[in-house]
Amino acid sequence: MGKFFGLDSPFFKVMTKVADFIILNFLVLVFSIPVVTIGPALTAMYYVALKEARGEEGYIWRDFWKSFKANFKQGFVIELIVAAIIAVLGLNIVTCYRWTYEGSMMGQILMFLNIGLAILAAASLIYLFPLLAQFRNTVKNTLFNSLLMAMKHLPQTIVMLIATGLLVYAIISYPVFIFLFIGLIAYVQTYVLAKIFKQYMPKEEFIPDTYEVPEDVDDIWDRLAAGTADEKKEAEQEATDAADDSSGQETAGPAAADEQKEQGEE
Repeated sequence: MGKFFGLDSPFFKVMTKVADFIILNFLVLVFSIPVVTIGPALTAMYYVALKEARGEEGYIWRDFWKSFKANFKQGFVIELIVAAIIAVLGLNIVTCYRWTYEGSMMGQILMFLNIGLAILAAASLIYLFPLLAQFRNTVKNTLFNSLLMAMKHLPQTIVMLIATGLLVYAIISYPVFIFLFIGLIAYVQTYVLAKIFKQYMPKEEFIPDTYEVPEDVDDIWDRLAAGTADEKKEAEQEATDAADDSSGQETAGPAAADEQKEQGEE
């Protein structure tokens, strides 16, 4: 029984994971209350979940807050774009459904076309905020890459769409699940996404936390280069001084050398 409840037992590890995504779920809900912060909150959620999926240790609150601040601007812009796409597609589907109900063949064709676009948008959305959490990029490139990955990794995309759809259906059917399943959705998706994203990272070097880089890489390189040049110049100056001292001692004789030694000791 002691082993079952031990710190290294499978039971304890599972309960730790459950506690983690409950806390993460709570943070997402609280930070999404202003509505305009939903995008940054989702990005921070995926940032924490991706670290968990890669087996990296960290503190949920600290990592969440760091990502929330770092990605606030881009997360907000992407949120507006996603909201606009949802509104347009939703309006188109409702309008086309009315035309179909009235017997319009064109309305039926357009409705299925918009439903297809909605599914493609949902598939892209699965990658969108995780990409923002994982990689530094422009909003335009992040949107394009999310669509590209959704199509390139189609089998994984379908699996995540089905799993996410079931969890969303559970939340709609039983709203109380919203206090648990948002974090669960992130964890389910990121265990697949972490393997996909690994393919786009350099294989021979460790990728550090993207939000711990304090300054531009070019600035760091310039400073290192300048420091190296100064050290080289200082070494050359010391060598020149040593050569001058040696020459002076040879011409002045032992008395001058003793005098220089006494001055050095003083």
